[in-house]
Amino acid sequence: MVSDVKNVQILVAILKQYNIKQLVLSPGNRDVPFVHSVENDPFFECYSITDERSAAFFAIGLIRKHCRPVGICCTSGTAVCNYASAVNEAFYQRLPLLVITADRNPYFYNQFEDQMIDQVSVLAKACKKSVQLPIIKDETDTWFCVNQINVALLELDHHGTGPVHINVPIDGCLNGFHTAALPDVKKIERINGISKENVGTLEKKLFDKRIMIVYGQNAPVSREQIKHIKAFSKRFNSVIAVDLLSNLNYEWTIRPYLALKCMSDDKLEELVPNVVISLNGNFVSDFRRIFKLNKKTEHWLVSETGEVQDPFRSLSTIIETTTDSFFDAFDIDSETEGDYGEYYYKWKDEIDSIEFKPIPYSDTFVVNQLMKLINRGEHLHLANSSTVRTAQLFALNEDVIVTCNRGTNGIDGSMSSFVGESYGDERLHYLIIGDLSFFYDMNALWNRYINKNMRILLNNNEGAGIFFYTVGRENVPSIKDYISAEHFYNAEGWAKSAGFAYLSIRKEEDVIPIMEQFVNPESEKPILLEVFTKKEIDADVLKGLYSIDSSKTIMQKIKQGINKVVSKE
Repeated sequence: MVSDVKNVQILVAILKQYNIKQLVLSPGNRDVPFVHSVENDPFFECYSITDERSAAFFAIGLIRKHCRPVGICCTSGTAVCNYASAVNEAFYQRLPLLVITADRNPYFYNQFEDQMIDQVSVLAKACKKSVQLPIIKDETDTWFCVNQINVALLELDHHGTGPVHINVPIDGCLNGFHTAALPDVKKIERINGISKENVGTLEKKLFDKRIMIVYGQNAPVSREQIKHIKAFSKRFNSVIAVDLLSNLNYEWTIRPYLALKCMSDDKLEELVPNVVISLNGNFVSDFRRIFKLNKKTEHWLVSETGEVQDPFRSLSTIIETTTDSFFDAFDIDSETEGDYGEYYYKWKDEIDSIEFKPIPYSDTFVVNQLMKLINRGEHLHLANSSTVRTAQLFALNEDVIVTCNRGTNGIDGSMSSFVGESYGDERLHYLIIGDLSFFYDMNALWNRYINKNMRILLNNNEGAGIFFYTVGRENVPSIKDYISAEHFYNAEGWAKSAGFAYLSIRKEEDVIPIMEQFVNPESEKPILLEVFTKKEIDADVLKGLYSIDSSKTIMQKIKQGINKVVSKE
């Protein structure tokens, strides 16, 4: 029997997967769940040493003798401090010492709780990695616990060896041992670099599988790089899933943003991959739906740093290398004959089957009209929140470069980044931005670096329209006051004072003629085009586009939403 404490169960299970057998244990109360769980398990080789200082140095001797990681464990409070000398010694000798410290519920820190200090910071500067496990109450806690243990144990030998620290808060009964078996939890594998040997291992796992490559935010790639990517996808029956931010635009990629929004679970289950390989930066499409539907789908992360990054909560393998090195390592003839596999065409057919009815006047309608007019080689900058999502619905001409501050997805600074990137370039640079993002970053236009190549499309629906879609006025009647931050400002005065030509649109019939002025490259001034729409209508347009209710056409659902808005005004 093992402890009933969930984070202890998970820790013991993962230690076994990492083959960490030798444990030096010191007596105490708070570490009873861990100590009793391992002392009765024949997998572990346990040593009992009362003095924590001596126990930690004893473990160093075992590491030097056996040339493998050794764990130490003690109770909470000042017992942890006694490890400091040996942990520092292990740090400077670069020895893989695993420090496990039992702790109390972190809620009680600084509440005069017995034997409770800031245990993580005591050893943090002498460890390659320090983590604190959660007290497990739900699935998210379980995922995070598994994640953090892997983060720590992977660091024992990552870019050199050294000590790591896992702090284990334990709440509730310390003497409960009624659990018959350890949980089935995942060890994350990390492949350090790419070689012929591990390429061969990866190939065996890829053949006869459905593979989706999630190609995240990236700068444009060369034709030679595209050849390698295409050859890989042909050989392994894979689909290359992209967003606009991927800047990977050739005929054999798929853009699943809308399909992932509006497909039913039954339809998506027919298309889920066995392996998802993610590369580069952030993404907009809701790939998480795939992993929610199929817990067996593996996630491989290609990462230059090798850090544990698990956006899908299903990470199984980290391949520490660059994107280019990953594709190049498979040494596939880029001129390989053959066609893309059945899996690609299943996704393509599903995406092509989505019927776009005419979209009524809204911010979505205007974004669509502009994206049709942006020429090859020009730049499109997207602000975050509604803007970057809406743009994913539509296609761009080939070789349009797309950028966005997608690292943290914040609304602040979108216009400032646009000004910096467009300065000194003769090509037209377009920015699509919402009103709150614009007014938040108005100082972006208050400098000497404004060029005539700048085109700003400001969608002004007088507040944060996204919350009318995600939250809804029917759920929060006061949504306009504080959640959406409704306002009644416009940008005309500020735009003109900053040297911009100012245009505005308030109805559908004005869109085409004014848009033609907006995209005119002969203008001697930068241009700001302010588009006025209604938040409620903008939200209902999106709800209609994303709906999976096939009993009504998209257009019918949009019109119903518009009628509701009109009837309330």
